[in-house]
Amino acid sequence: MFEPKELKNSWLTYGFLQVESEQKEKIASRLWDKKLTDVTTLEEIRSLVDAKETKIFCTEDSDGERKKLLEELLEALNHFSKQNEISLILLHHIGKCYRRLKQFKESIDYLSQAISIDEKFYPSYLQIAKCSIQDSEKSFLEQGSNAMKYILADIF
Repeated sequence: MFEPKELKNSWLTYGFLQVESEQKEKIASRLWDKKLTDVTTLEEIRSLVDAKETKIFCTEDSDGERKKLLEELLEALNHFSKQNEISLILLHHIGKCYRRLKQFKESIDYLSQAISIDEKFYPSYLQIAKCSIQDSEKSFLEQGSNAMKYILADIF
């Protein structure tokens, strides 16, 4: 299996993080300590954020450890987004973190901000749809339904 000697935040690294495998967790572990302030390009940010998300979800959720790590990532993303122009990706990932924390209103607010930058950014629409599915109170069904209608109308 491929394992780079020097792991860089690149589109190749990002691609490996999208595939379910043992390598995904190894790559995520190797990038875990790198800080968002250490990266400058879109591919570096996407790789690092996905690596951190992967590492968090490979962590056992004993004593709320996963929630604590998600909140730390969310804080870092919020801080970094205020200092960086690559806001579309950051807003999307902040929205994902809020969704995973089951804070659906905040999630949809951030995901909607990402969509306002690029109305064809389908990953944010899909995250909004996930909010509507995961919300036990079903408060966001209309937003989720509208997100899916938008994607399907654009495809067909």
